[in-house]
Amino acid sequence: VLKNSLCPVISDDSPEGRTHFEDLIMKDPPNVTWDDIVGLEDAKRAIREAIVYPSLRPDLFPLGWPRGILLFGPPGCGKTLLAAAVANEIKAKFIPVDAASIMSKWLGKAEQNVARLFNLARREAKFSPVIIFIDELDSLMGVRRFEVGGETRVRNQFLKEMDGIIDKKNPIRVYVVGATNKPWDLDQPFIRRFQKRIYVPPPNYKQRLETFKLYTKPLKLAPDVDLDELAR
Repeated sequence: VLKNSLCPVISDDSPEGRTHFEDLIMKDPPNVTWDDIVGLEDAKRAIREAIVYPSLRPDLFPLGWPRGILLFGPPGCGKTLLAAAVANEIKAKFIPVDAASIMSKWLGKAEQNVARLFNLARREAKFSPVIIFIDELDSLMGVRRFEVGGETRVRNQFLKEMDGIIDKKNPIRVYVVGATNKPWDLDQPFIRRFQKRIYVPPPNYKQRLETFKLYTKPLKLAPDVDLDELAR
């Protein structure tokens, strides 16, 4: 890469150039269980089949299993909780990332961040499963009408890294779980890397009622608080 005043290049030794993905790793699994998630039984079953069962009994999946899982649906319906709960279930190291932790103003730095993230995940996967959770995936991998070169290079690097972990012959225990509210904005080649796509719907009346009961359990409610009415 040519260095010049318009396109400065930062070395890995520079403080400005470092992205400390090591600091993002949650060494202990998130303190979220399936009981903390009201309803969403179809989504729970689907993500168990995609991640939990192959992690516990890989010998039962000789043809491989999905390493890319896309959670999509309206905001605030439990996508992040599902990712945290499955990490807790398989005792995985959890690495939450977003566009801010990947993108950089420096030439070539963003794609280096992507490579560093996946190299770290592969290294940690020697000891325990690793889940890379990418929130608001559309902000990082969405379709852009006008792109600069950096966004294209980041996207290509992501595709390359995803191809490396979804190889069925590779028994690596790295999973990429993406969450988005706008799946129609995602780049099509990127969507294809997510072999499992799980819809996380808004809660129905019964689930809303159970949610109110769960979160008001430690509270002393006034006599006129009607949870049924609130759920309706």
